[in-house]
Amino acid sequence: PLFAAVSNSEHARIGRREFAPITEQVRRLQSQTIARRNKILRGGKDSFVKDSIRGGHGRKRRMKPIERLQQKIDNAYKTLNHQLSRKLIDFAVEQKAGTIQLEDLSSIKEVLTGTFLGQRWRYYELQEFIKYKAKEVGIKVRMIDPQYTSRRCCSCGYIHEKFTRKYRDQNKPKDGGVCLFDCPECDAKEVDPDYNAARNLTVKDIDKKIKKQCQKQGIKVKTKKA
Repeated sequence: PLFAAVSNSEHARIGRREFAPITEQVRRLQSQTIARRNKILRGGKDSFVKDSIRGGHGRKRRMKPIERLQQKIDNAYKTLNHQLSRKLIDFAVEQKAGTIQLEDLSSIKEVLTGTFLGQRWRYYELQEFIKYKAKEVGIKVRMIDPQYTSRRCCSCGYIHEKFTRKYRDQNKPKDGGVCLFDCPECDAKEVDPDYNAARNLTVKDIDKKIKKQCQKQGIKVKTKKA
């Protein structure tokens, strides 16, 4: 759910390797919570129908285990997001960063909240944790328009239009790795896609540069609704 790079070094980064223990926690929680919820639902399926006929009081009682499970999921999200944001801030302080640039995902807040661990992450909550932790250590946070940050080549600035999420999913290696970024314009090949996006976010005024490049390539840029 998180990958970071800095503007003054091609080697300083934190991503899959550094967050491997947290990633493993996510996978375990995902399998455990989904299995638990399915078991509760299967066990109460017939009773739910009968209780609904009787007025629903029994159904409310039987829903309590699911509500308690959801609370555990919420707490797990919060704990993991605290761990992720702390690692990021420690990395930023270590690198003497003055500003952290994040993709502005506030518009999809409602879509991402209330979803299962490992399926989609609670990015809004994570970003809020990053903001207040950054403020505590005197680091500014700037929100960036996320359009094309993952499809821009961090080496030459060219926008690889076809490199969408769908394209990445369809071209994943059979060994379960990630679809690497190959720039159609320059010699940047087999670049980690998350590192590529993170490097783009280190660029000052990156959103303006992306819009300018889109105009050059004739790519339509979506405008935010007021």
